[in-house]
Amino acid sequence: MKILSLKFIAYSLRLITYIILSLFTLHSSQLTAFSMNKDTGTTGANFLRLGVEARAVSMGEAASAVCSNSNAIHWNPACLVKVKEEEIGFTHSVYLEGVNFDFLSFARKGFGLGLMYLDGGKIIRQEENTDGSYKGENGNFMVRDMSLSVGYASRVPGADLVFGWAIKGIHQMNDKEEVKSFGLDIGGLYELSNIPIKMAFVFQNLGRKIGISKKEEVKLPRDIKIGIGYCPNGSTIAMDLNFPNDNRCSFSIGGEMFIGSEHIFAIRCGYKYTPNDSDTFSGLSGGFGLRFSDFRIDYAISSYGDLGSTQRVSLAMQF
Repeated sequence: MKILSLKFIAYSLRLITYIILSLFTLHSSQLTAFSMNKDTGTTGANFLRLGVEARAVSMGEAASAVCSNSNAIHWNPACLVKVKEEEIGFTHSVYLEGVNFDFLSFARKGFGLGLMYLDGGKIIRQEENTDGSYKGENGNFMVRDMSLSVGYASRVPGADLVFGWAIKGIHQMNDKEEVKSFGLDIGGLYELSNIPIKMAFVFQNLGRKIGISKKEEVKLPRDIKIGIGYCPNGSTIAMDLNFPNDNRCSFSIGGEMFIGSEHIFAIRCGYKYTPNDSDTFSGLSGGFGLRFSDFRIDYAISSYGDLGSTQRVSLAMQF
């Protein structure tokens, strides 16, 4: 029976690798022919869409049905119910163009906290004369984005269904301007009782518009996600469909396989398709993870094609 399970896991990994390579080929040859969506660029606070946690990012961000740690407050608050022990997690990401962002999370039996902080670095201030002509440079200014989330999840009595929510405060600072808003995430998780399949849905960033004035307000980056995960013997195959309010549908697919019977070392790969992305290697990701008793470390690298790549390191501890 164990040999059959190992053969099935190996087959599943080959299958997901084949799917990723097929989607990769389709992406580079056909999908980029679609035109730009008319709503692209009409939302604000888009840092809320950045992928947190190295494990999920290395799996192409296909996480809405399979996240089971403190980072669930970001991916799907319903998954907070899967956190059995108290856990604290921290992720640091080296993003594009010198941008860095961090995510700190905590979860305990259905309750979760999440803090995202993005440091856009120093930007040269460009000024102009009253007639609109270029005046010159005038020092630097800082760009800072932050959100604080509080969430809770609980099971529906007598059913294999879980519902969760997370409310977040949003704060952005750009030079002398500051904007604030709030958002709401609502998620659900359904686990089949006889086979290791999970299905999920998430509504992310519901809430009021954001802007320095009523005239300049824009919508939050709302997303509707539908996910499915298959987790045999500790390994994972997952896929998410994402329906954003400012672009066409995108999808993510990824897998994870542990090496050895002790489930100490895991390898991961994934692919995330985003409409209008013409770079050949953009969307591919991979990484690994290590578990030591109550301590966990994960690493992810994801490609943005000609723009470069991003790297993430996540640390987590249960107590």
